[in-house]
Amino acid sequence: MGSEMCIRDRAGVALTKQDDLACWLVFNIGDSRVYRLAGERVEQITVDHSHVQELVDSGELSPEDARVHGERNIVTRALGAGMPGVPRVDQWLLMVEPGERLMICTDGLSGILTDQLIAATLIVADDPQDACDRLVRTALAAGSRDNVTAVVVEVVGPSRSGDIPGRGGDEMAPEVDLDSPTAPPSRGTLGGSS
Repeated sequence: MGSEMCIRDRAGVALTKQDDLACWLVFNIGDSRVYRLAGERVEQITVDHSHVQELVDSGELSPEDARVHGERNIVTRALGAGMPGVPRVDQWLLMVEPGERLMICTDGLSGILTDQLIAATLIVADDPQDACDRLVRTALAAGSRDNVTAVVVEVVGPSRSGDIPGRGGDEMAPEVDLDSPTAPPSRGTLGGSS
């Protein structure tokens, strides 16, 4: 009887305060990613924990070649991967900026869409839900065979004052529909283009 190993990669963000300033605590383990859009500039915050990323970091492989490398699915750090001890999670603390967007996504999206397409979509999408819908639809239409998930958060409140958007001050927290899906519920045939 064989055993099945459950390997989970995770990325995320948490809103926090550091020295009375609103900050994002960005974290990841595995090959899920967090991207940040500030103005017209999009950057990948997290670093993949994968064999191919190690080859890119050492200069043995170009980022372009990494996208199609046969071992791009080999994760070197994950939750539940049977590794001894507590897994090491990478973390970044970033100041919250008005108008910025953060996107958390699985490798089913980032592994099939180019960084340029992700950036362009985050820039031109009318709102966070529109960005998620477009990116998920495009990844599925491109043939992604992995989990395709995206969450986009947009800062609409103050940041440098230290107020956490929707908390304290004269602001009211916006109503949130917790039953609303973050991705289209239907994964069937897609028509048209984004």
